[in-house]
Amino acid sequence: IDGLAASSTDKLRDWIVFFSEQCEISSARAETIYSELLPELCMLARQTGRKVIVKLHPFESLRVRKAMVDRTVRSEDRSLVELRKGPMTPDLFDRAWFTVTVESSVAVESTMNGVPCFLCGWFDASWYEYARQYEKFSAGYWLDSPMSVRQIPQLLERIKITDATRGALH
Repeated sequence: IDGLAASSTDKLRDWIVFFSEQCEISSARAETIYSELLPELCMLARQTGRKVIVKLHPFESLRVRKAMVDRTVRSEDRSLVELRKGPMTPDLFDRAWFTVTVESSVAVESTMNGVPCFLCGWFDASWYEYARQYEKFSAGYWLDSPMSVRQIPQLLERIKITDATRGALH
């Protein structure tokens, strides 16, 4: 799609960062979220010349999640996906065009670092509605379905993370 390629001002913003979670704790299925979300993120990465970084939760297994990626992402898109384990590093936000999570508090951290975070609202199974709370304080933007990922470039044009937004999250 013409017009979606990363501009020179976005050159350092060459990653789409998905903060994975150990969904199995809440009886959810990680494979379901991977199979719904990753193909859409890969399509957007391919269209814009970016890479999808899957930052694993400390309790997730790299081996198990890699096998999951191999099952849920088309073979021609696997080179677009990089799994990362270990501690949070500054480049995760420095290079992120945007971030994605289900209901992780990383939505707040992302916003504090000036990076818009999108919440997989269709998958939020929490009794506590954490994702809705993040959205209420502009620490995340709700996506209704995996297909909503396709709207992210247009949504990013309207999102402005201000000092007031950051201040409200302290």
